[in-house]
Amino acid sequence: MEKDNLMEIIEKGKIEYLDKSIDVNKLIWNDHPSYAGVSLKHLVSGQETEGRFNVAWLELTPGMK
Repeated sequence: MEKDNLMEIIEKGKIEYLDKSIDVNKLIWNDHPSYAGVSLKHLVSGQETEGRFNVAWLELTPGMK
């Protein structure tokens, strides 16, 4: 599977856990507070799991170090 196809599949998908079903494409990208060029899409946030875990999709701006 090519990278672009995987990204499209994830973006069109849903996150389902507990009693929630969330469309990934409706989640927003957030700039990382400490690292320029890094954005996060919180698929499952620590707030929702009482700090037990979180799941984030990272996007890196090309050329950033």
